[in-house]
Amino acid sequence: MERLLADRLQKIAEQDGSEQDRKARAEVAGLRSRLERARRADEELRARNERRESRGREKLASRRRSSSLFGKEHFRRHPDRNALICPAGQELGRLGMYPTENGRRRYQLYGRLYCTGCPLKERCTGARGRRVKVLHETPTTPTATVPTPAESPSPVTNEELKAVVNESKPNPDTESVAPPPSEDATAPLENGSDAQKVDEKSKKRGPVASLTDPEALMMLATSEKRWEPSFNADITVTGDGVIVSQFLTKNSTDYHSFAPALEFVGSTLSTPTSWVGDGHYGTAANLVLAARKNVNLYAPRSDSRAGADTNESLTPAPMSSKRSGTAVPEKIGRRVFRAHPDRDTLVCPAEQELRYLGEYLNDSGRGTYRLYGRSDCTGCALKEQCTRCRGRRVKVRGATPENTALSPNEGESSTPALSELDAALDQFEKRMKKEGQRLLKLRGQTAEPVNAQLKQHGLGRLHVRGLSRCGTVLTLGCTAHNVGKWRAMEAAKRLRGLAAVEAA
Repeated sequence: MERLLADRLQKIAEQDGSEQDRKARAEVAGLRSRLERARRADEELRARNERRESRGREKLASRRRSSSLFGKEHFRRHPDRNALICPAGQELGRLGMYPTENGRRRYQLYGRLYCTGCPLKERCTGARGRRVKVLHETPTTPTATVPTPAESPSPVTNEELKAVVNESKPNPDTESVAPPPSEDATAPLENGSDAQKVDEKSKKRGPVASLTDPEALMMLATSEKRWEPSFNADITVTGDGVIVSQFLTKNSTDYHSFAPALEFVGSTLSTPTSWVGDGHYGTAANLVLAARKNVNLYAPRSDSRAGADTNESLTPAPMSSKRSGTAVPEKIGRRVFRAHPDRDTLVCPAEQELRYLGEYLNDSGRGTYRLYGRSDCTGCALKEQCTRCRGRRVKVRGATPENTALSPNEGESSTPALSELDAALDQFEKRMKKEGQRLLKLRGQTAEPVNAQLKQHGLGRLHVRGLSRCGTVLTLGCTAHNVGKWRAMEAAKRLRGLAAVEAA
């Protein structure tokens, strides 16, 4: 570059004429500017390389220092309390249990806030205190399998199976506490004495809550794909993208939010005639509620949601004890299984029994289902038509131990709510076949951009704590969004007015 500049200066000195002289001087000024930028870039590159080398030396020195520090293997457990003891004899209290970054395992965190004055501090940590992570090893217990008739000639009574299910259910006191979960609330229980010990420990220890936000719950963040203390925001928008309802919940799913959102929209504007929701809204409870409010609910169908929104899964299993003479279908569904006349079991088309495993809440939280299962179906002639797993489980709604011997007509007449549900499901299927896909695409063009805009303007992560404060931040963000929508609409009106005046 310097040689090029010198050659150009020599040519300028040899030339004559004011116009050529002016152009040559401009070219020389450009070359000098390029030369100066090249010099600055070279200096920055050298400084960057020097900083990189210095950081590498610092990292190497840090690794050497960390290799000489006390590791977690130097900490031992306290014989009486859930704590660790450092090499200096000081205790590190338990701070909680948290999931790892991949969410597959958990670790217990122990820590001591102040280590000032400790004679071994230089060999332990360079910070003010010390924390130690210990991976939580879940005790392995033999899997409880339901014995088949060939394995156990004497049938297992329903009372024994119910006792096993009740022992495996988590304690409601520890289940309702905000995560991260405690060790006692998630460890499997083997017998009643262990459950009693866990209850006593949980009462002595008190409630366990998140150190970051006790009101938040652990939810799987969509963008980061990791478990974090979170709240779930439910937002309802119009076809023009105006927010008419917003609130925060502690539920990781959205199907609980349809009822309060519908009430908020009705009190603000009026009860809408149509409502388009995401995949969590198509539950049985929401369909019945929408039918009662004369609202046409549109939502994606998902047969994998524990059968909460399929007509077949919500219908009681046949209660007849007679063997059906009809041919076995290509895919064996729930309707093919019949109830045993004497025991609380189901009989499959291959004449094998599925024993009662327990009663659980469905996805909507407004009802229960009874679970029947068989642990091993190996060697069954109908296994390919029935299941691809080792065994088969069937969920039954509307059946109880008291009405297992009833006929199909008597069983249906004892549950009058099924007629209303069947009507709502039929109307729902007709609507979805007619215009469901078009409206779901319209939702992607109206509701999803609102969520993206709110996250783009800083609502992807809340910087306050507590449900009420986070709800206030959400309200302010939605208000700002609506103000922006109003300004855009007013600007569009003015432009249309100007266009009309020019056309006139």
